[in-house]
Amino acid sequence: YRVGLANTSGRDAFGGTQKTSLRSLFRLYDDDDTGELDLRELLRAVRHDLGLGPDQVSGEEVAGLLRALDRDGSGAVSAQELVDFVQLTPAAIRRITYRLAAASYDKGGPDLGALFRRADRDRSGSLSHKELLRVVRAMARIDAAALPDEDVRRLFKLVDEDGSGQVEVAELAAFLDAEARAVEAEEA
Repeated sequence: YRVGLANTSGRDAFGGTQKTSLRSLFRLYDDDDTGELDLRELLRAVRHDLGLGPDQVSGEEVAGLLRALDRDGSGAVSAQELVDFVQLTPAAIRRITYRLAAASYDKGGPDLGALFRRADRDRSGSLSHKELLRVVRAMARIDAAALPDEDVRRLFKLVDEDGSGQVEVAELAAFLDAEARAVEAEEA
């Protein structure tokens, strides 16, 4: 799930702004000129432009990405939904990951799974958006100025692949652990 679509300068590898480049790339794959990418178009973008084959990212995972991006429930993703989504930058994910890891620190080191299980009030094994927001605000003590509610919502939608409104505790912990390892590898 690496989300590295933005960098801190706001410029892409070609020197243009990220927003402009995303819109141009979007138009390239919008074959039917509807202003939205359906699953077929998004899958083509993932396979062709990102070069990710079915052994790396399954069709089901691309469908989950589409659901995460599709805020209006249309079954397709608009250019604005894509631009809004990538505003959850690696820096924002890094902030979330570090703060949550610090809040979850125990005798053996950080334990995100234990932190999320404590927040899972109904013991369902999953967190709702409201429960995740509680973890971020109350348990990790990250205020809205440091991490806007919208970034928490974007993170939730990213991990909620099936669009159920629930994120499995183990899945969220694994996602953030993978992000933390990726950040550490980049900094090494």
